[in-house]
Amino acid sequence: MDTPLGHLLGDYMLALERHLPAVTESDFPRLTNAVGAMIAAAVAPSAERIAVAKSQVDFGRNERVRQAVRRHLRTPTLGPKTLSRLVGMSRSNLYRLFEDTDGVARYIHVQRLLEVHAILSDSEKTSRSRLLPKTSASQTPLVSVELSNGNSAIAPANCDRMH
Repeated sequence: MDTPLGHLLGDYMLALERHLPAVTESDFPRLTNAVGAMIAAAVAPSAERIAVAKSQVDFGRNERVRQAVRRHLRTPTLGPKTLSRLVGMSRSNLYRLFEDTDGVARYIHVQRLLEVHAILSDSEKTSRSRLLPKTSASQTPLVSVELSNGNSAIAPANCDRMH
């Protein structure tokens, strides 16, 4: 289905597939209703069907944004303005979509930090000169790393000393 709701349905189904391993048998009735509402809204949209499927539509929109962030994570200019253009969504809608999770800029920042962590954890030979251009962290003066037991900050110059 080559419609905006059809694309959202596709994104929704991909996200659902990723989360299926965590679904239990007791979740099936709610999941069946949610998927049915999303399909009905995509196949035969109406104001009522879209309202019923609102949380599924938002879930699909959120997944589309997350995929775009993953694809463009190493682009230095990735921010709310660029992201809204990439996903075809207004910045105000993008901000609303992420308002419950500290915002879209924060989401991008955290994803970049997770990428830095993965790179540092994966290779003993990762150097600051190889790491920073890949992750766009060189565009910021300080890389903040949130730990489960508190916050600490790591300056890019100290990345070489982490191993």
